[in-house]
Amino acid sequence: MDGNEHAYYALSLGDFRRMYAQTYAAGPSDPALREKYLRQVSVGFGVWLEKNAWSEDPERDSISAARWQVRLEDALITADSYVWVFNGGRAHGPDWWTGARLPQAYLDATQQARHLTRDQQ
Repeated sequence: MDGNEHAYYALSLGDFRRMYAQTYAAGPSDPALREKYLRQVSVGFGVWLEKNAWSEDPERDSISAARWQVRLEDALITADSYVWVFNGGRAHGPDWWTGARLPQAYLDATQQARHLTRDQQ
């Protein structure tokens, strides 16, 4: 699994598609190894909700819930399998496990992205 951790900064479907293509293009040049690489590699993406900061008003200071949903959809439809949310380990950031400091709009957007992309597969 190539997790494309640099995807934390992806902003568009084009960004995810470029990273996807680069992962496969970066494989070994030796034909025998390349064939094995292509059989075994899988592309996933990490996305980061609060990369610029987090506050009590994330719609104003970070990313809107609507834009978050689009970013997740872009990652989900591009990845071979895995997409995960990176939290950065910030104590003051959103807590995805408990929902603390995470407005319901973001939880709803996450669920909606998952639902919409499942329907497309």
